[in-house]
Amino acid sequence: MAGQIEMTTPAQWLQQGWAHHQKKQLALAEELYNKALAIDPQNANAYCYLGILHYDRKAYQESINAYQQALRIQPIFPVAWNNLGNSLRHVGQPEAAEIAFLQAIAQKPEYVNAHKNRGTLHVWEGKIDLAKECYRNAVKFGPADPELLRNMGIIELLQGNYREGWPLYRHRWNVGDLRRPNVSAPVWQGEDPKGKTFLLYPEQGLGDTIHFVRTARWLKELGARTIVQCQPSLLGLLRSCAGIDQLITTSDMPNETIDYQASLIDVADRLTFLTGEVPSEPPYLKVPKELVDYWGQNFARYKNQPRVALVWSGNPDHAADHYRSASIEALAPLGQLKGIHWISLQLGVSQAEASRWQGRDPLMVLEGNVDKRHGAFMDTAAILHHVDLLISVDTSVAHVAGAIGVPTWLALSHVPDWRWLRDNPTTVWYPKHHLFRQEKPRDWQSVFTAMRDTLALQMKLVEIDRKSVAT
Repeated sequence: MAGQIEMTTPAQWLQQGWAHHQKKQLALAEELYNKALAIDPQNANAYCYLGILHYDRKAYQESINAYQQALRIQPIFPVAWNNLGNSLRHVGQPEAAEIAFLQAIAQKPEYVNAHKNRGTLHVWEGKIDLAKECYRNAVKFGPADPELLRNMGIIELLQGNYREGWPLYRHRWNVGDLRRPNVSAPVWQGEDPKGKTFLLYPEQGLGDTIHFVRTARWLKELGARTIVQCQPSLLGLLRSCAGIDQLITTSDMPNETIDYQASLIDVADRLTFLTGEVPSEPPYLKVPKELVDYWGQNFARYKNQPRVALVWSGNPDHAADHYRSASIEALAPLGQLKGIHWISLQLGVSQAEASRWQGRDPLMVLEGNVDKRHGAFMDTAAILHHVDLLISVDTSVAHVAGAIGVPTWLALSHVPDWRWLRDNPTTVWYPKHHLFRQEKPRDWQSVFTAMRDTLALQMKLVEIDRKSVAT
């Protein structure tokens, strides 16, 4: 703190701490918040700031403790009640979160964020009609809030209401966490693409890029020239994608004149806006034969056993990861089956975690440089060519499997990402995907038990078929 004016009041320490907090200098911010508390141990604002800091660290229980301390000191504190509700929903306490949000709204009826966050709570809990009501209440006080409008769009898309959903979902570009490339070409609004050159780019994670890169072919078939940007790690995987005239990284810019720009999801929006109909899609990514052959040598000795690959956890930084990811222990029902060669495709799985596998047959954990030498998912895609089935939660590997045409059973949370809709056992996006859904929030037992029973039946049928062939 050399060279700065010495702070003397809690308010000044908090102001300085918040400045560092916004720069993500969390350790320094925490030190300054605690300085305020050293002067004034009953400072509710300081505890609220600490709650926000712990929330940003994903230390949700610590944030709950801080908010509760703030509220013991100052019960009329709508911001603390709202923030407490957010932390409670992250630790799976929806009833307590609901009470917190209602307290915030009772103290400040026009509090847009409290209405919005309450709506998100009920989306996660599968109470879609109640979530819509919360969002409608929020709109009364914040009709131009882009995050609110985006969230409403996600609900409509989840319900298959594309005409209503896509226009609302377009507000995601105004939320602040998405950026378009710095090119002068206008964003495509659905104009005739024939003879036009498009710059297409990702807007979200690797899985979304793999999923929506197919839209380049859609435009190509309508007469467009397509230049696609992708994350550098995906260059190897996407080189084989049909419909791409030029593939570059997100840090590169094309040298030629661009007529239109659009994200890959923008294209899906404009071409499925009215009906939601997705063009039939054969496998659209390929893996070099030499890489497929290399990995084939690792599985040759298992030719008489069904090979099933497993992925049980996704990106921990995803906002809803604690809903969509499972633990290895949750796969226990699958482990009750016998005669299967199980293969872990879980990124970065440790031996300690793998040792918690509860299976009658062992789980094969691949060692070495998987996906490190050739680019993201290149080895994974080659390995998938040698499995009979992938069982996965909603993560990037499931998109890779769909893109290369590998049969996949997808384990979905009670309220999944909008693209999977609510009830269908299949999806228009990937013909060989079968969807298994939670019966209630956080209930992986029902999902993996259903998979076990279905897989057991299929294995029995295979055995019957083999015997009939033998006779």
